[in-house]
Amino acid sequence: SIPSERLWDSLGSGVAVTNDGHILTALHVIEGAEDIEVHFSDNQGGSVTARARLVGSDPSTDLALLQVDSATLPPVIPIGSSNNIRVGDSVLTIGYPRRELMNQRSVSRGIVSALGIPRDGLPIVEYIQTDAAMNYGNSGGALINAAGELIGINSFIYSESGNADGIGFAVPVNKAMIVVEQLIQR
Repeated sequence: SIPSERLWDSLGSGVAVTNDGHILTALHVIEGAEDIEVHFSDNQGGSVTARARLVGSDPSTDLALLQVDSATLPPVIPIGSSNNIRVGDSVLTIGYPRRELMNQRSVSRGIVSALGIPRDGLPIVEYIQTDAAMNYGNSGGALINAAGELIGINSFIYSESGNADGIGFAVPVNKAMIVVEQLIQR
């Protein structure tokens, strides 16, 4: 008998942040992956599947930058600022929470419930905490404000049940875009 290699799939979300096809996502979504495939809609609403390569990653913020290898590139999200976010602001999380619903984007609405929460007591990232429902497939996806601008990258959830308990954390966009610039330069 021939030993078969075990293939495993990880599903997450990402955000197109440059016109050159750079996609920002959570590092834990693609960590250890040999092949990365991205699915996105083009400007005409058509569905595109393309390969992507890892440009670089930053473990301290759990961010990874991919580059799409395709003639058609994903449309860039409008990028806002995380400087003026206040507790109580309305936000939306966007992602693909289930593999069975691969073509079904999910949007959840909530508010910013806290700011500046360090993870594991390490103040490397002052996370945005939101009660908008986040599931595992939302990791790496967009946290957007009422104007439709990117203000954070969904990073992780706090959950005792393993379900979306309404405590999600996102890396503020200003921090995330500094990481993007550094990864592109290096």
